[in-house]
Amino acid sequence: MAPIIEARGAWKVFEQGQLRVEAVRGAQFSVGSRELIAIMGPSGSGKTTLLTMLGAMLTPSSGDILIEGRSLAGLSSEELSVVRRRKVGFVFQAFNLFGALSARQNVEVGLRLRGFSNLEARRLAVESLAAVGLEDRADFLPADLSGGQKQRVSIARALAGGPKLILADEPTGALDAENGRSVMALLADCARKAGAAVVVVTHDPRVAQTADRVLHMEDGRLQTAELAGELK
Repeated sequence: MAPIIEARGAWKVFEQGQLRVEAVRGAQFSVGSRELIAIMGPSGSGKTTLLTMLGAMLTPSSGDILIEGRSLAGLSSEELSVVRRRKVGFVFQAFNLFGALSARQNVEVGLRLRGFSNLEARRLAVESLAAVGLEDRADFLPADLSGGQKQRVSIARALAGGPKLILADEPTGALDAENGRSVMALLADCARKAGAAVVVVTHDPRVAQTADRVLHMEDGRLQTAELAGELK
């Protein structure tokens, strides 16, 4: 079976005047359906830069990124935007919820951007919130939700509409230990049920315990992968 996401020798170099920074150096890996991998490493190691390339938000300086077998190389800005809307779900450390919208409406917004009708977006939003255990909080504003509940809304939004790639940037960073474990277990369970591939960048060792594989990043380079069980 073809991988959902694949990096083929992906580099990202930032240049300003005489300053040259090789943020990502030759990343090479793939993630299949129902697989969750964690990318760990110190701040400044290139994790977030790599994640933004995987999410079609940043173009590699060289090499390639493929999503469901389709190369992103040479795609226009509009084509990359379509890839992001239809193929990728994002989960962020800071939740990125609209404060004036209810939990259901926050999920609906993402669905409408993906082209769903208002009626279909509402139905899918309710289903997605039920899948993360928040059916009774659908009409609550973010200010009335706990940190763990906000991240569950973020996961519901990422998974709604069935994208096959879920990218999470420090999803447990704003949560306590109990909520962090709960959120990661939920993300892994929901994504696997949906047949999605999940890539998480994190400093949090709790994430490694949920992952199928752990990749370590140092100075822009990915190190040898480890099975999550080897870390326990």
